[in-house]
Amino acid sequence: MSQRATSPLRNRATSSRSQRATASRPLPAAGRRPDASPRRPASSALDLRRAVTRWLGDGKAQGWSPRTLEDRQETMDRFCWWLEHEARVTPTLDAMEPGLVREFLAYARAANPQGRFGCDRLSTKREARPSTVNAYFRILRAFVNFCVEEGLLAETPLRNVKEPRIPKDQVQPLDGAQVQALVDAARRRKTPERDVALLLMLVDTGMRASELMGLRTGDVDRGEGVLTVTGKGNKRRTVYMGVASRRALWRYLESERRDAL
Repeated sequence: MSQRATSPLRNRATSSRSQRATASRPLPAAGRRPDASPRRPASSALDLRRAVTRWLGDGKAQGWSPRTLEDRQETMDRFCWWLEHEARVTPTLDAMEPGLVREFLAYARAANPQGRFGCDRLSTKREARPSTVNAYFRILRAFVNFCVEEGLLAETPLRNVKEPRIPKDQVQPLDGAQVQALVDAARRRKTPERDVALLLMLVDTGMRASELMGLRTGDVDRGEGVLTVTGKGNKRRTVYMGVASRRALWRYLESERRDAL
């Protein structure tokens, strides 16, 4: 049986149609699969409170202390309140820009007869301490850095915002007469042994009141006068008591806390 010959004209027509179809297809972008959709850029109009919730959730996962979480939540709540009620700006990531942050810090510092942040407490009516304003800035900066790391912001908008200065005035220690006056006052209270012991331990060691209140009997080596305290960030360190505070602590335990001996 003979095979039917293919017409040269038919082959040329088929080849021409194939070339036109191929030329009409769009070429895929370099480095991307033909079926891959372009990545959507992060929106700086993201709700600020949602971003804060995400930040604090990350902090909980890292093991931030409850006090740290509370301080950062309060600062970001105050910033959002200021944006809405003072700056008249919708609280989104767009609001994290140098001009608004500087205005917020100025508002947070200045005395306000009506009270700052919608609060009428006395502390919100007088000028804020420099350390308080500095803490606001550092919390805002930490939040912005998190947003950059998470891709919520392309870069930090606070690069040119200077950190509020804290005066470096040296705190003068109490002299002997002042310490004695405090001890005399403590002895007139209802629980003199306890209060004198607490006072002298604070004066001797320089630890924070919150660190002192967090001490347990297992943290105290009465023989050597060594205390193991837990500070900010759950960091533990060792401090030392002098003779007077060791004696005061022993008298307190002997008279009121024999169960701890």
